[in-house]
Amino acid sequence: MTKPGHGAAAVFAVIALALTLAGCSSGGSVEPIAQSPSETPTTTAASPFTTKGDDGQVKVVEKGLSATRKGAEELLSFGLVLENTNRKAVAFPKYAINLLDAAGKRLYEGEYDIDPPLSAPRILPGGRYGVGVTSSHPNPAKVADIRVVIIETEWVTSNDREQFAKLTAGPVRTERATASQRAAAETTSVTFTIDSAFSKPLLAVEMSAIFRNTARKIVGGARHLKRQDGMNSIHIPPGRSTHEMALEDDTPSSADDSRTEVYVFPFVFPPS
Repeated sequence: MTKPGHGAAAVFAVIALALTLAGCSSGGSVEPIAQSPSETPTTTAASPFTTKGDDGQVKVVEKGLSATRKGAEELLSFGLVLENTNRKAVAFPKYAINLLDAAGKRLYEGEYDIDPPLSAPRILPGGRYGVGVTSSHPNPAKVADIRVVIIETEWVTSNDREQFAKLTAGPVRTERATASQRAAAETTSVTFTIDSAFSKPLLAVEMSAIFRNTARKIVGGARHLKRQDGMNSIHIPPGRSTHEMALEDDTPSSADDSRTEVYVFPFVFPPS
């Protein structure tokens, strides 16, 4: 069977096989500012933990999708939110995504990997993380739902190296590109703050965006937000900093851009 995908890449039942904690990620400019966050954080909860925890699991608490397009190219945009209900351990979940038709039947047989692969997020105890994807699809209108399967979860119960701390992506401002801007190769951008509880700068982070409609329902998402100057790393200093990132594709037409959320987790440990 021909695999759907972005160009020749096949994209749509996802197995996120990460758990390596080194590599590159998206980037943005940094400008420290002083004031406190003005909105409820959209990322992970605080993580004071020292003992082994077996009292929780990773759950899919929200999901949603929509068909969209980029010029003549048809796209499928989807997003989901994972929650770590364990209060004593950091979760690294591996998960798969299947596309379903209106009857609840899988549209494709076999496994289709995201290209590039999605990293397994690190979700702090009691925290949530949003995963978003927008990718080419031959007929996105056929996709009625997604099925998310948590394959397995690796748990980390010690913070003795201080590699886990709170990262909060704060208020997000989305500026959708106009037709003339898109013709000039400009893209929709998101500007947001990150509050880091790490005592040292982070050299690289993973980022996802979740798009919601006016009823707050998820209508899509984007992975690995791209820095406008094309750099592949982002440095997060301790405290608060601001970042402007570029989306490869516009947000879905049904999205309320004032409700865009950004989720962040470290891709490499801070230097010891």
